[in-house]
Amino acid sequence: MDHGERLAKLEAEVDYIRETLVEIKGEQVRLRDHIDRGFAELRTEMAKNTRWMIGIAVTYGTAILGMMAKMAGMY
Repeated sequence: MDHGERLAKLEAEVDYIRETLVEIKGEQVRLRDHIDRGFAELRTEMAKNTRWMIGIAVTYGTAILGMMAKMAGMY
């Protein structure tokens, strides 16, 4: 093999590697977008669950205070 053939083969390999890297970068961007959407959905669900938990805690707290007041003869 002479240098011209080796150089041509090397250039072909470099072009293939460059194309592969471009594809990987594109997949990385798509994956990051998918993960970001997933985290946004997760944050929405967490906010909803937090509101429910606060509501439940207030409800049970009020019920317990009412039972304590009833047992103490306040009403």
